[in-house]
Amino acid sequence: MGRQEQSLGEGIRSHWALLGNRSSLSWQATLLFLPFGCIGPVFIDRARIGSSEVQGLLIALVGQLTVMACIAVASGAIHRVEPARSRPLLTAVAILIAMTARGLAIEWTSVAMGLSTTMEYSYRVGSSLPTMTGGYIVMALVVGAYERHRRLAASLAARRTELDLTHRSMQTQLHEVHRAVVAHVHQLVDPFLVAIDRLVKRIDHGSDAAPIADAMRKIADEQLRPLSQRLLNSASGVSPDDFKPVSGELPALPLPSHLHMHVLISPLAGLIVTILSFSQAMRLAADPAILLLPIISGLVPILVFAGARAVIGGWAPRLWLGIAVAGGIGVLGLVLSVTVEEALGLPVPEYVMYAAPLTGLLLGLSTATYAAVSYRRSETERELQGYIDALSTASSLLTQHLFIERRNLSYVIHGSLQSALYAGSMRLLANPLPSQELVAAIRRDIALAAQKLDAHAVVAVRLEQTLTELSRMWSGECEIRWTMSERAELLLAAAPVTEASVGEIAREFITNAIRHGKATTVMVRIVVEQGCVQVTCDDDGRGVSASASRGVGSRMLDELCIRWDRTRDGLHTSVTADVAIAHLLIQRQV
Repeated sequence: MGRQEQSLGEGIRSHWALLGNRSSLSWQATLLFLPFGCIGPVFIDRARIGSSEVQGLLIALVGQLTVMACIAVASGAIHRVEPARSRPLLTAVAILIAMTARGLAIEWTSVAMGLSTTMEYSYRVGSSLPTMTGGYIVMALVVGAYERHRRLAASLAARRTELDLTHRSMQTQLHEVHRAVVAHVHQLVDPFLVAIDRLVKRIDHGSDAAPIADAMRKIADEQLRPLSQRLLNSASGVSPDDFKPVSGELPALPLPSHLHMHVLISPLAGLIVTILSFSQAMRLAADPAILLLPIISGLVPILVFAGARAVIGGWAPRLWLGIAVAGGIGVLGLVLSVTVEEALGLPVPEYVMYAAPLTGLLLGLSTATYAAVSYRRSETERELQGYIDALSTASSLLTQHLFIERRNLSYVIHGSLQSALYAGSMRLLANPLPSQELVAAIRRDIALAAQKLDAHAVVAVRLEQTLTELSRMWSGECEIRWTMSERAELLLAAAPVTEASVGEIAREFITNAIRHGKATTVMVRIVVEQGCVQVTCDDDGRGVSASASRGVGSRMLDELCIRWDRTRDGLHTSVTADVAIAHLLIQRQV
């Protein structure tokens, strides 16, 4: 009944698993079963044993209370330990037991009220058991589909909130992370700067410059260099869960306001009628002609539903009206089937005509409701997957920014700070008795280098420049070629962070192919595919061993890529990475 194509086996397994959910043994399912459970005591027993409407309702109430008690006990016993686990076999057994207890309770009540003189167990338990069990299962599946979709809707709402939070807080997150990293760097570097400042001041009092120069070099080598490497190699730790709101409430079920009748009308409902009518065939099995009863009972509704679907299937009324029309078609199908059976001279009991309209109405309404919920579930699943993809893209973009942020800080530490310390050390060694001006210049250079830690500017690294440098660096050992689509070039030019990330990914691919795979030819292709910038690197190397341990490069790829994969085909190795880009995320949401 959903929009996704399923094989018969998959459909059966899906419904079987759905039946095993806790919702099948819920008070909602038993309450929905109430109208169906009233058919026998209120309509059929009136013709069979002469009971009044009030007596029939009292008997039906006893049966309903019995079902509710049995189902409540079964739910607690079956789903007490693992509420979320599907247990279809135990659930089916529990429903059979509940329907058996219902039949016994109804029969005992009928005898106690003087409506019957003998216990008709063959009718109450034997022939009516399949009908009542089938009716309850139909209602349980409707409730199960409703609950399943509510949980999907809750997940969708959560993902929408996560994506919104990610978008609105991305700049805040970047600022906070930058501030945290800078504070951490200052916490480590500032004491060394103070120490250097003290050492440099001692020069004013005639101290030897050589020990001071050595101390500056030692700080650069033993403190700043490892710190720079840690910044480059540390993980950002960003995941969609960081933005997940905490909420335990399920949202209301957003069913579509209008729906085509070909979705709401299900000819397969006739198969349910066939199953339900077997109870009557069992009761009258002595007559060979009765074998036609379940066939006609199912075939006629199938033809009625199929005909209605062909005639009004393209009509898309309001949902409540469409479900009501489906109920009316169910009434027509069941009444017409009884009429055909009587016309053929089959032994149809008189009381069946009382039950047929209500059974058809309930069948049409329940199958249409199930179809509407299943249709919306399919739409929700697709929408949910879209938000999950968008959330993954957004978190990947944030990770790119964090990676580049750490790299920029590492460059400042490794470049500016270390260079200032090295330069100061060399100038002191070259001038054992430095002047006041030289001391002031050294202190000023170190302070200016430290101030660069607070800058937020992204170091502009053009992808073409990175690839050209790699080609020049490995010249003579490996031929490196690359192509970039026009769209990829335009998008990356407008997204410097992603362009820098793609450059780091290409560098990792090329370096691995040459160092570990001993490749002599590498081809890099950069295109836009499926809403991402796709980087593919093909080489003629021997590939990377599957048993090789994951290093810093693999962790970097995990951070910067939405997904990446390495394949080996004969004598060639291919590595592909999908990289998120902000412009495509915006287009996707629009």
